[in-house]
Amino acid sequence: MKNRDRYILKVNEYDMLIKIQENIMDTGCNCILDGITGEIIKCLEEMRGKVGAQSRLEVCGKCIQKWLNEEG
Repeated sequence: MKNRDRYILKVNEYDMLIKIQENIMDTGCNCILDGITGEIIKCLEEMRGKVGAQSRLEVCGKCIQKWLNEEG
């Protein structure tokens, strides 16, 4: 089962949002994937040295796409 199925498509929306909120409170996460999974996702090597929201968002977008298609 891919992560997109395990964490998003086959989950009740309310339960998913509550889990994200709980994970944010528990981990103080900086990444949406941390909030969804409750784990600390290690940023891609590309993230180091990136400055500015747009650069970070581009790298995060790649990471999110990769994560969605991984087996969970």
